[in-house]
Amino acid sequence: MARWARVKPDERHHFSDTTDALNAAAFGLGAALARQRIVVPYLASGRLMRLPGPELIARWSYYVVYPAHRRLRPAAQAFVDWLLTLPKD
Repeated sequence: MARWARVKPDERHHFSDTTDALNAAAFGLGAALARQRIVVPYLASGRLMRLPGPELIARWSYYVVYPAHRRLRPAAQAFVDWLLTLPKD
């Protein structure tokens, strides 16, 4: 379980489907975690871009993506910064 220090994520949007989460990210509603197989078309078309940082080893790979034409909000950047502190193996 991750522990957040001084960051309260804005949880206005919840999606039970990865495609819905990716479409929301493409429309600028935030970042999303996704499996490579599902996110590839979004990355290839330029609708989303992969955030810098390690790939997390899991049963499936996930990527943090956001619209290429927007900067991350401070809370989203804090989340990405936290992800970058995770061990790579």
